[in-house]
Amino acid sequence: MPTRRTHVVLLLTLLAATVGASCSSTPAKTGLQVVDLGIEGESSAATAISPNTRFVAGTTVAEIDGADVSSIFVHDRTRGTTQIIAPLAGRYARPEGVTDDGDVVGMSSVKPGTDAPVAPVASIDGKLVRLPGSETKPFGAALSINQAGVIVGWIGDADENATEPASWERGELTRLGSFGGTFGQALDVNDVGDVVGWSQLAGDPFRSSGFVTKGQLSSNGALPGLGGDTVFFRSLNSSGIAVGDASTVDGLTEAVSWTADSGTATITKPFGDGTYVLASGIDDRGQIVGSAPVDDAGEDLRAWTRLADGTVSLLDDLTKDSTWTVRYANDISEGVIAAEAERDGAIRAVVVLPK
Repeated sequence: MPTRRTHVVLLLTLLAATVGASCSSTPAKTGLQVVDLGIEGESSAATAISPNTRFVAGTTVAEIDGADVSSIFVHDRTRGTTQIIAPLAGRYARPEGVTDDGDVVGMSSVKPGTDAPVAPVASIDGKLVRLPGSETKPFGAALSINQAGVIVGWIGDADENATEPASWERGELTRLGSFGGTFGQALDVNDVGDVVGWSQLAGDPFRSSGFVTKGQLSSNGALPGLGGDTVFFRSLNSSGIAVGDASTVDGLTEAVSWTADSGTATITKPFGDGTYVLASGIDDRGQIVGSAPVDDAGEDLRAWTRLADGTVSLLDDLTKDSTWTVRYANDISEGVIAAEAERDGAIRAVVVLPK
């Protein structure tokens, strides 16, 4: 693998040839700081941030009656207070989206003494409420919510042998369809109702395509990728720019952003030819965050960001004075990043923000 600090951004069309351009190998010092949210528990992770950046949601793990239980936390950055929300039943709950009012959507175990299967949930007045599934697919997860209260995610059977993209509005379930395969998920929704996600293709269990849609999926809605078997769109902003990852013909996974108007993809390679580079979020400023390995074994994961001007840097390089190692950047809004970072062997929920 090439030198890990070689920052390369390749602009290519989804259907044509690759055009390369290099960014500076010296990261710009924008003056970011890592702030520990002070969440109690054995470990914690910040998984979502509200559009107004006031609320940060995530998971906290604590031992209860001899078993590790993952609960949801909602941290109010304005008041400095934190609310803990227990699973519906069992040992697992995780938020994937949080509103400007501090309500969350996510998933929760529903059977006592277990952490699976999980069901889609939303919080009302600090308590989780189960969202409806279908008769054959009563389980699943809620993965995003927009300002109008539209929720997207997936529904599936108890063993997750089949999943499909879904949305909920005012408690009503809508099945979004598929590209003919057995598996699929809707992963994000923006405030104009655009939905992104992925769906397995018909007739080939090893191939999937990303989608950007306002309603039901159709067979001609599959988007081309980078020549490999998979495309996943994980997040999008209000301008309709989607980010995620796609596999190449060489078996690599590269972070990708996609714009409907231009039909182009921007491949972000912050460490040269990475083996598993993911883009997990984009805000309305066009700043992208993700994670990627910085070692040959692919085990030492670090969070990275790509600014709107194309500059790509490790978050660790932008927080030189920090004793933290930022492992995962999970969400971003207005330049404030919800993340998980490691210090002295402990994994904690943090936000990374300008000083």
